[in-house]
Amino acid sequence: MVLDLKVVRYLLALSQTGSLTQARLALGVPRTTISRRLLALEEQLQVTLIQRSAQAVSLTDEGQRLMERGVPLLDAAHELTESLRRPEQVGLKIALPPGIVVEQLKILIGLE
Repeated sequence: MVLDLKVVRYLLALSQTGSLTQARLALGVPRTTISRRLLALEEQLQVTLIQRSAQAVSLTDEGQRLMERGVPLLDAAHELTESLRRPEQVGLKIALPPGIVVEQLKILIGLE
């Protein structure tokens, strides 16, 4: 079984907002998509992840356990994608003696 991190993100938004409508607004995803994907995950895992009522939605113990382990996965996935998008920045400091002009140094090291 493969856990879709999108569904973990849906569950996180739902737990933070307490409602499908607010989760939908936070995620920019249709309410029916969130509801269907969470129901499918519950069926796949054979557990109830959220307690539904007319006023609010809350996590069950199983839902809370999924969040405890799922949030670090979301964070790790975010860090990985960010590190791939931007190369590591390497800094270089150069001390110049008086008399060396910065423009001359740029020419010497090939920046101009």
